[in-house]
Amino acid sequence: MENEKINNISPFVEDDERFEIQIKYYKEKDDLFVEAVDEQFDNKKDAVSFIVKFKYPNAGDYSLLTVQNTDNTDNINNILIMEIRRALILIREWSLDKELNNDNFYKLHPKIAKAMIVKIRDKIGLQGLI
Repeated sequence: MENEKINNISPFVEDDERFEIQIKYYKEKDDLFVEAVDEQFDNKKDAVSFIVKFKYPNAGDYSLLTVQNTDNTDNINNILIMEIRRALILIREWSLDKELNNDNFYKLHPKIAKAMIVKIRDKIGLQGLI
């Protein structure tokens, strides 16, 4: 079949097709301020940052999410859980000192994880979720 690629646009999403996001944060006294999460985040402050790389979702990733989520997806909490699962399925590397694995992901500060979710949503919308 010659229609697999039309105008060099493939209908397949390969594992090496990636996007990256930058997470920026700083601590002031006992408070952590994270870009894309805290309205009070000050870009003029000396922030720490790291890069996270994700693969673009494909139909297989979508099937993993829907198999894991058997609850009613109308519930906002279930949508947030699906977004966290999507991040875990799509994440490929990060520029942090700790190894990239589920245990270390779950140890992230909740605001850092939320910033990842927000930035993934900004980059690819609901791809892989619906």
